[in-house]
Formats: sequence, C-alpha cells, structure tokens
Amino acid sequence: MLASFGGCRVHMIALHQHINPVRVFVHLQVTVLVGETGSGKTTQIPQFLVQAGYCNKNKLVCCTQPRRVAAMSVAKRVADEMDVRLGEEVGYTIRFEDLTCPKTKLK
Repeated sequence: MLASFGGCRVHMIALHQHINPVRVFVHLQVTVLVGETGSGKTTQIPQFLVQAGYCNKNKLVCCTQPRRVAAMSVAKRVADEMDVRLGEEVGYTIRFEDLTCPKTKLK
C-alpha cells in the first residue's frame, strides 16, 4: 500500500523536516504539535517517531482526532503507509471500541 501514498508523501512538509521534531519529542513527556493542513502532523510525524526508536521502552505515540470517522481513517492510512495490519502496530480507541493490541505503537 505504501506505493499508493508514495507520491503524496514526498511533497509533505514534515518529510523534509523530520529530524528536528524527533529531537524535540525525545526530551518532552507531552508535546502538542500545530501546523498547516496537510503538513504531516498526524500521518508522518508519528511514523518518524517510531522509526527513530521513540516507542521503545513501553512508550506509545498517540494522536487525537475530533471525530470517530477521522480517527478510524487516519489509523487505516498510517497502517497502510507503514505496511502493517490495522490493530497491531497501528490502532485506535474510540469510546468502547478498542482496536489495539500489546504491540501497538501508534494509537
């Protein structure tokens, strides 16, 4: 599935600036990220953190979404980009619906 997103991913701002945000996240317990629509805040930055080893030592990257459909579609897209199965490394929790497992790193 990554190939289907490959063209879009190259143009995202976050892709070209991924080193600085990763350094910031390593030293802070909670970080709120603000940026333009389409800059990769929800889809790209979490992947950079996983690739950088941030989710080792029982850490988890969480992204909040204001609506149920947004949470589900973002989780699906990120799982597709990472070429993993939704509900395993990438999952979501919405009210009483929990599509995660013990090896989930992005939620």
